[in-house]
Amino acid sequence: QPQWETGDDPWYFSTVLQQKYVARIAVSPIAAKIEDCLRENPKAAWPTALIESDSPLTFDKITWDALPGEQLEQKCWSDFIRHRELLAKELVGRTPRDRVASLQWDASLTERVRRYAKSYRELLGSVDPEGLPWALKVDSLLLTIFHPGGRPQTAVLVLPLHPLRLLWYAAYADLLEHWRGELAKTSSKSERAKRVEVAAIERLAPLNVPMFVLGPEDKVHVFAQNLGLFLGAALPPQTQEPARVLAELASAIGLPSDLVNATDFPVEKLGHELVAYRRLHDYTDTLRISVSNPGDGYQVALALQQLYQDSLVEQGQAAHYPKLDIIAHCSEPMPLSLPGMDRLRDELYLSGAYQKASHLAPVAQVALRPIEQLPDPPGGDVNLALLIDEARPSLSCREGLTDSDSISVYGLLTRVASDFQSTESTARWVHQVALLSGASREKHPTLPAYTADLVDTQRLVLDGIRRILSPGSDLSCQPSICVELSYEDRNRLDRVHHSADWVILLDRFIGIELFDDPADQYLASAARKYLLDYAPEFIEGLGHRLIVTTAWREEVEDILALAMKELGFSAIEESVSEALQALKSVSGRLALRMIHDNTRAREAAALGAVVAWLRSTGELTNSVLLPVDAHPEIFSVAQKRDRKADDGGDSGTMSRCDLVQIRVRSNRLDVCFIEVKARSGVTGLSDLADRMSDQMEATERRFRELFFSQADRIDHAVQRSKLAAVLRFYTRRAARYGFFVDVDGIQETLRLIGKLES
Repeated sequence: QPQWETGDDPWYFSTVLQQKYVARIAVSPIAAKIEDCLRENPKAAWPTALIESDSPLTFDKITWDALPGEQLEQKCWSDFIRHRELLAKELVGRTPRDRVASLQWDASLTERVRRYAKSYRELLGSVDPEGLPWALKVDSLLLTIFHPGGRPQTAVLVLPLHPLRLLWYAAYADLLEHWRGELAKTSSKSERAKRVEVAAIERLAPLNVPMFVLGPEDKVHVFAQNLGLFLGAALPPQTQEPARVLAELASAIGLPSDLVNATDFPVEKLGHELVAYRRLHDYTDTLRISVSNPGDGYQVALALQQLYQDSLVEQGQAAHYPKLDIIAHCSEPMPLSLPGMDRLRDELYLSGAYQKASHLAPVAQVALRPIEQLPDPPGGDVNLALLIDEARPSLSCREGLTDSDSISVYGLLTRVASDFQSTESTARWVHQVALLSGASREKHPTLPAYTADLVDTQRLVLDGIRRILSPGSDLSCQPSICVELSYEDRNRLDRVHHSADWVILLDRFIGIELFDDPADQYLASAARKYLLDYAPEFIEGLGHRLIVTTAWREEVEDILALAMKELGFSAIEESVSEALQALKSVSGRLALRMIHDNTRAREAAALGAVVAWLRSTGELTNSVLLPVDAHPEIFSVAQKRDRKADDGGDSGTMSRCDLVQIRVRSNRLDVCFIEVKARSGVTGLSDLADRMSDQMEATERRFRELFFSQADRIDHAVQRSKLAAVLRFYTRRAARYGFFVDVDGIQETLRLIGKLES
């Protein structure tokens, strides 16, 4: 029973599944009308609009640019338009499922889309310099938003009919249908759950598809976020507050903020960090949080909600919810309010959890300040500083990166490859979509050609952008996003750290090297100064990284020293710094979270000692260490009580070990599972060893199930992509901490990780 619900904003496509479940897909009304117009008029592929901020975009505000006559006379354009008309005819015949969000994919439609994408590749490969901007703007809505005072903000909406995105949807739909068919062959519900990870599939989205697009005045814009699954948004690289512009954009096209799922923004992970801070500082009645570039506040509010959903006290006691003091720092012009924060405050009042709240002691208060005042919060220090989109990138063409390939999961994931360099005064990152020629890539299970089609289309779009950015440049050059932090920028970050317990950085283009490179002569002092908590995940290279840092290293060293003393170590003053450095070489998470937690402090001390010992014996040479607890999304094993728990063991311990040591070989992984226990006595060691073995074996089983049971898992390509992203990160960390003998060993390991992924 497919039908469109178009009475209110947003529009919905709804259908009934299994005669009882109603599924609804929200779409932007204005984007749907534009798609209808493009389908009915295939030659009208270039819409533009000028709107005032805070005003909705209506169809009558859209103007349509026409392709110049001299371009229409060229064969490459006439062939492309012909295939576009054939595609439109195919779609018109599928009413009411004629919009991309509602398509029922079949072999006929798939073939038509592939031919259309091929004609687009041929157009990009042969169009002249005058026609190239027109080719790169196909099926993109170019927007100029005017703010009070006349300040313009440009943005680009990449529409669902864009040849590259439409090809992506075809490959995506065919893959999900293939997986559905495979799951249907498995009768047991529990067995089906073991064959696919739904959370990972939810992260499959057309991120960075395409990475660069042309906007008004032929200025290159950079992919910022998807608005839902079917619209891509691109902004100028120097945009002051991307989240705010994206919120305005979503509102203008009729998509409420709570329906715009940011698959590249780790809201849930941010919520976990807030909960972790609260658990370690549960005595805090009011959380003071400084936020930069908050947008409309919805993403931060969603993360803060986890503080109130999580049980922070023992069962049977009244919940002790913290009050909130939010200091939001925004760019000019200053917003009047943050709707997301306002809604959170209203929900907290309605919950009734605060019996003693008053106008003098409010549940939540929000102050708005200029972004320049971020390092100096009013009223003194804050508990948390949340820095969002701090980078101010620039675009240029640079030599192509060759140590990693951006494409994975049959061409459906486009990760950003990065290179970092430092000088005495600057820290610089270069980011690219690296499409290595001759790279081995996993072929799509239903139609192997999908993978090459997606890669080749991406490559030709990137080459077109190169020709725009740097006419006459060499083919070896690639469009690059460059981020450079000056001495003043780093000093500003230092000031933020000294006014906050924890600093949480959420940024697409600033990496952890700034805080975690003891081998770099220009950054070694920063590595000694900061403690860092960062764990790569599925969206590594796809969206916002979440980095937690603190400058309060001395406090952590004091706690670690006390734990080492309790465990019987000697020469503590001389060795505590070395133990902390060994711990940081694997993960700063344990170090950061052992404050006010004696058990964690003992675990951290023991783990640091083991890593230091392994390194001194040469066991860690040319290998990579994965901290298991930092990756519950990989090593999640059902919680159960250890055997002999009643005899003094660790009751309630998760059945997984502490570390996984990996050496990447040409045709295998050599894996060693490591469990560490800290004990001051020598009794019961036999039972303890049995429990340790159980934990290591459980982790090994999980490792095999996820990554080395291709016959059992239908999502094996997704899982190996996840593993490869994690291994690349820890390989580079191991290199920074001197685990590798030479550069050749690092490069060979990275090359073999790419081979593992394919």
